[in-house]
Amino acid sequence: MSSESADFFSRAEFPYVLLVHGHTGSGPGHWQSWLAGEVARIGGVVDVPQFTEPDRPDLGVWLGELRHHLEAAPDGGERVVLAHSCGALLWLHHAARLADAALRFDRVLLVAPPGPRWHEPDVHGFNPVPRGSGGRRPGPSSWSATTTRPARWTRRWTWPPG
Repeated sequence: MSSESADFFSRAEFPYVLLVHGHTGSGPGHWQSWLAGEVARIGGVVDVPQFTEPDRPDLGVWLGELRHHLEAAPDGGERVVLAHSCGALLWLHHAARLADAALRFDRVLLVAPPGPRWHEPDVHGFNPVPRGSGGRRPGPSSWSATTTRPARWTRRWTWPPG
């Protein structure tokens, strides 16, 4: 690491990061495991919960476990959720029910959320996905989507428009 990079990281304030895995989890070779290691390496605080039965997720069970991690998240600094695949659907269900301000996060990144026709016979309760945020409008948001994997071209949307 260069001295400029080391100086930057020594002064930086890193957010608390909650990494939410999807269907089948995220083992040691998964990009989320790599990212958790990188965030920790540069001094960030990262939480990587392992939800019950990742091969057979149940929305009610996972919502309870997510709430437990959200309640345990530190206050005071920026808090970021990065949710992948079925974990992104979990977050959308959580957001639609959210009433407690203490369970809100500053930034949410939804990575590769399944489409509306996604179906896995071992995944219970995640579809249909809520189409709103319980009457609350999100803060400024940036959306990026791609039709290829890995992402080569993206379209960006911004909320609110304009």
